[in-house]
Amino acid sequence: MEALSIARTNQYKNTLVLKFGTTLAAGYIDGGGNIPEGVDEINKVVINLSKDVFLQDSTKVRGSAGRYISWVGIENIARALGLYEKYGFSPADKVPKILRTWLKDGTAEQKEDAFKVFSEVGKYIGVMTDEIARYSRVDNVVISGGLVAGKAGEIITQSANDYIQRIISGTTISVSLSSDGVEVLRYGG
Repeated sequence: MEALSIARTNQYKNTLVLKFGTTLAAGYIDGGGNIPEGVDEINKVVINLSKDVFLQDSTKVRGSAGRYISWVGIENIARALGLYEKYGFSPADKVPKILRTWLKDGTAEQKEDAFKVFSEVGKYIGVMTDEIARYSRVDNVVISGGLVAGKAGEIITQSANDYIQRIISGTTISVSLSSDGVEVLRYGG
């Protein structure tokens, strides 16, 4: 995982590592630089409690982080914001890629809608960080994955940082974006 490599290269400890793909790959590096057991369970942290949160297929929870922070998460957020209806997207459309393209080449309205989706993803990273920080020390959040390259990743990283700074009083948590094994953007800390 690229984010894990960045965290280890920079000797980050107490670090939440996130890799965007079809689903969310997530882990944690503790204060000793070790990866505790169960790191593959972080994507199941519940970050959106509502009256309809329930177990599905005995393994998934509706409000789990993986439903908001991933390719599928971007699709879910776009649906929740009404973009599937607004633009006539079908289940076969690669909505996250379309939204990334809109950030660069879309109309003003498309750019604004894409910005809203990626900002919401960043907010959910902030929510997840806040939840995990209640139980484990978190000094760094490292985000990576091809889906978050470029402007989309910048928006997500900025939004995550803004949420963390606003919600976690007196925090020194840093949020960084890595691409091709290199840290390209860093906030906070």
